[in-house]
Amino acid sequence: MIDPETGVSHRETIEGLLKRARTPEKREELESELHSDALPLAGRYLWDIFTRLHNRRSSGGFGVSPITWPDIDAFVRLTRSALSPWEIEVIEDCDAAFLGAIAKRDAKTETRFSGEVPGN
Repeated sequence: MIDPETGVSHRETIEGLLKRARTPEKREELESELHSDALPLAGRYLWDIFTRLHNRRSSGGFGVSPITWPDIDAFVRLTRSALSPWEIEVIEDCDAAFLGAIAKRDAKTETRFSGEVPGN
């Protein structure tokens, strides 16, 4: 998931720390975290679908666009997948979480540059 503060994923953070690790113990700890199965195997296929759709999402002049119904429909047709309504809902929830994190990050960045206090 993307850190709303930095706009960097957890994986990218761990990879960066791994490059700078000085001791074998720290490298081993970070390698273990990098290759751990944080996502249950039963749900990994939904995450994989979300990331495939995410990597092909469009963006307009106003930032990142949500994954659309036509995007999901095209994915299902082209991959010959069958997604049930609850699986589509999980993918939509992942997308909503991502968009929420991006909006939160962007709001903080905008506030920092404008000098405005949030909520005023």
